[in-house]
Amino acid sequence: MDIGASRHSETDAGRPRRGERLVARRWRRATLALAVTAGSVVGVVGVDAERAFAEDGLRYEAHSTYTVDPAAGVVHVVVDATITNQKPNRSTSTGYTQYYFPRIGIPILAGATNLAATRDGRPQSLGVETTESDRFQVVFVDLSPDLYYRDVAHLRLGYDMPSAPPRSTDGATRVNSAFATFWAFPVADPGLTSVRILIPKSFEVDYVGNDLTEKTQGEYRLYESGAIGDPLTWAVVFSARNDDELEARDADHDERKIRIRSWPDDDAWADFVDRQLDDGLPELEALIGLDWPRDDELQITETYTPYLYGYAGWYTPDDNTIEAGDALDAEVILHEVSHLWFNEDLFSDRWVNEGVAQAYSNRAVDASGGDALHPDDIDASAPGAVALNAWGDPSFRDDTTDDQEEFGYNASFFVIDAIIEEIGDDKMRDVLRAADQQQVGYVGDPKPEKVLGPVTWKRLLDLVERAGGSEEARTLWLDHVVDSNGREAMRDRSRAITVYEELVDAGGEWTPPIAARTAMTKWQFGIARTQMAEARAILETRDEVEDALAGSGVDLPTPFEPDYEGAEVDLAKLRERASGYLDAAEVVAAAHAEADAGPGLLGTIGLWGDDYETRLARADRQFEQGKADAAATTATAVRATLDDASTQGRNRVLMVVGAIAFIVVLVFAIRRLRRKRRARRAAALAAAAEAIADAGASADNTEATAEGDVEGGVEGDPSSEAEAASAPSDPGPSETHGESFLEPPHPT
Repeated sequence: MDIGASRHSETDAGRPRRGERLVARRWRRATLALAVTAGSVVGVVGVDAERAFAEDGLRYEAHSTYTVDPAAGVVHVVVDATITNQKPNRSTSTGYTQYYFPRIGIPILAGATNLAATRDGRPQSLGVETTESDRFQVVFVDLSPDLYYRDVAHLRLGYDMPSAPPRSTDGATRVNSAFATFWAFPVADPGLTSVRILIPKSFEVDYVGNDLTEKTQGEYRLYESGAIGDPLTWAVVFSARNDDELEARDADHDERKIRIRSWPDDDAWADFVDRQLDDGLPELEALIGLDWPRDDELQITETYTPYLYGYAGWYTPDDNTIEAGDALDAEVILHEVSHLWFNEDLFSDRWVNEGVAQAYSNRAVDASGGDALHPDDIDASAPGAVALNAWGDPSFRDDTTDDQEEFGYNASFFVIDAIIEEIGDDKMRDVLRAADQQQVGYVGDPKPEKVLGPVTWKRLLDLVERAGGSEEARTLWLDHVVDSNGREAMRDRSRAITVYEELVDAGGEWTPPIAARTAMTKWQFGIARTQMAEARAILETRDEVEDALAGSGVDLPTPFEPDYEGAEVDLAKLRERASGYLDAAEVVAAAHAEADAGPGLLGTIGLWGDDYETRLARADRQFEQGKADAAATTATAVRATLDDASTQGRNRVLMVVGAIAFIVVLVFAIRRLRRKRRARRAAALAAAAEAIADAGASADNTEATAEGDVEGGVEGDPSSEAEAASAPSDPGPSETHGESFLEPPHPT
């Protein structure tokens, strides 16, 4: 069970605020003195020379029964004693001496009422005397007749321990329908005494002290000691509670669900707690700066139980309950309320939870007008001094526990108070907020990552330094928190922080990878150094990439920074990727350099129709998107194009020159062909004309011959010759083809 407790100094309005453990120890010392007196003859007066005061020789057997009576508001006590005078009479040179016991003393707690004593059923007179302690008295029972040698007397002493009012002096009996507390102790010789306690079964019982057996007897729980071998050191303190009988009230505090449960006879305590919640709770919340941590109902219960274990109160997160004693102490109430935030869900170490609870509750008391406590300077030589790391839950077994508790509460208060005084309330709220949000101690960019689990003293040191800006925390930790092993860990931490800060400087706007920051947060400095070495190599590659891209107008790959900062486990793969970025950057940069140099005349001719600039821009985009291989491929292709541009340009020039030459030759050839064709046509025309002429001459000869033969023809008629010459000849197909051949279309 997780318990946050408050513990105080030894004086507060008459109540030892350190609790029952110390009270029990002081009570035992007082009982020791009384028991020694009761075990012999107390207050015997001898007036006869023949009757002497007995120094020893009394067998004293007694069995005490304590019965809680809530209805009457008392604890009934019955002591059944059997005493035997074992001191023999003796003869002397002057006579005969008898040893006798005229009365017997029985120690009781101060304030007892309804005292009555009997001997063998007969009433006996008694008297009460005080002791050096105001907590104890001695009842003297007259033995009538006196108890002589071998006489046996059966005595019964009965008395009531009435309930004292709330906030009575420590050790007082309290009994009401909801609560009872009282002391029980033996009063006789070793091995001849026992204690029995009867408590109604409706009560839940806690006790501290010696072991008891438990069983049911009717409507009671019966606790029995058996024979007590060392009555001088034996004692138990009981606290019994019946919460069904508590007075309950709902407290309305900014819609917080809070119920106050007090004893039926102590409205003053409930009123006081209510006022502290009204006045101090708003101040406490403002100082802490965190949201109210619970949705379920908080119960604040008045009880004596914490006093049994040395505390003024405690908080149990499992059922969201505060249990506190009846003291009207504002700091106790606010201390326990602060444990709603400060418990093992937030901080794993007891000293941290108690230290912040002490510091903030007292600041809230001060802010609400109360009297705040302040820590004492730490005395490393004080009894119980211990490194706060080693201050765990108490064992309640020896006096060392009390010393360590006193030291631990003050030392933890001192350390936390010193931190708050140094960095201020605002920065301490930042620290608490970071702890509540489980942030790593070494924050990345832009959103802090988380580390699951409560904050250890190691992570708290990181947070107060890095989130709070403390420069004194390390010294406080070395002086008061850590042991020798912890100091070695802190030296290792200092070395690792030096490497880390160098990595931060080298990274510029790039925060270290989460893998390194997590290892630093967990104080795994060997792992952290390995991760930081990998990270430093990646940053060097990044710088080489930037150098390679200088002047190109190309940015680093967009994923490069978040991949670096967010690398959670293995940086080796990222280092390989960074090398890939460098290789691609060199290719892209080379492509830009060649493009910027210009292709020249022949290159420009060679690049006609090739949009290499668009392809180079694509390579830039691919690189900036983190597609290193694609960018390198595209840029390589651009470079190949640029490298081949002059050759392509030369080839294109040659092709153009060749084409021109071909055209010139072709034109010349065409013209020559045309000339040949015109010559052939002219020749053909000439030949045709000659043929026509020849044909005409031949016709003339034929006609002349025919005219001589034809009847009616007129030889040499001029009109006939003229008709023949002027009549057009009928062109035939061959002539038309010949005409087409002789007149070809004009070439384009």
